[in-house]
Amino acid sequence: MAKKKSKTSKKKNIKVNKVNLVLLIIFFIAVSSIIFYFVSLSNNIVDIKLSPINISRKQEQKKDIEIKKTDDDKIITKEIPVKHIEPESLQVIHDKLIEPTTKDTPASEPLPAPTIRDKAKMYVINPNLPKICIIVDDFGTITNTLFDRFNSLDTEINFAILPGHNNSRLQMNKAIEAGREVLIHIPMEPDMSDGKIKNKDLESVTIKSSMTDFEIKDYIETWMFELFLASGANNHMGSKATRDSRVMKIVLETLLQNDMYFIDSFTDSKSVALKIANEVGIKSARRNIFLDVPESSMANARKKITEIKKIKNQDVVVVISHCHNDIKYRQLIHFIDKLKDEGYQLIPASLAVR
Repeated sequence: MAKKKSKTSKKKNIKVNKVNLVLLIIFFIAVSSIIFYFVSLSNNIVDIKLSPINISRKQEQKKDIEIKKTDDDKIITKEIPVKHIEPESLQVIHDKLIEPTTKDTPASEPLPAPTIRDKAKMYVINPNLPKICIIVDDFGTITNTLFDRFNSLDTEINFAILPGHNNSRLQMNKAIEAGREVLIHIPMEPDMSDGKIKNKDLESVTIKSSMTDFEIKDYIETWMFELFLASGANNHMGSKATRDSRVMKIVLETLLQNDMYFIDSFTDSKSVALKIANEVGIKSARRNIFLDVPESSMANARKKITEIKKIKNQDVVVVISHCHNDIKYRQLIHFIDKLKDEGYQLIPASLAVR
């Protein structure tokens, strides 16, 4: 009986040992799988961190050699050790690889004359010539299609806009968006004694010598509110009003209070605008050339260039044209091209005033 019990217990122990062995094997396999998983994961992370640029760069390192030529025309190659590149961002590594290693050196020859590229035309500036300020008058009265043609010209061309018209504010906004300066084209009373100008030719509101100081100031402020992005002003007509010191004093003082400049269109040789401007202390200038008088043509544009060449001892020449039709637009293009050919530099009106 005792022997049977002994045999039974031995059998039970063998079964227990077998079970333990199986469990041990399963445990070992599980631990190995976990270790293998984490090792594989870490290798993948390292591979991810190595950018394509780093990998290609390492391949290139193996190929970096130094080639030397001896006196007897033998070629000797020698591997060059390359510094290890620490992992960085792709952009930084890329920038470092293509960054030129240039060095500043003093110029051995005089620097070339300054050049300007505007509207796809490169031209050389002659510093000995006066600058040119071009103002185109009467915007606000033309169609937006014609306006867009003028607005495609060099941004140094200044637009003078008549207030009170349907397109006045719209064309002001477009001109400003294009990067050019805008002037208020102030309607002023002309001399009508010779009968050439009729009442129908005047704007609905025009600054007149018969107006009171309050009326003049009120109209100027109204127009400044309408064309609030304007930098300065010039006169529309005004051969009579610009001879009146009182009128001009009110006009210029009102502009000065709003940090604006004034350019005298100089429609009358007896104009006192520049004199009063100096007394008031407002920055100002005076028109030298009317581009489209007596006509708008290519020949007249070339004639005006000849007139400009005769102007001496003057830093800036102020030219005024008009925007009434496509002929004037094409004349202005021709005039600008010829100015560039001669070496004149175009400037905005704010740089023409003193």
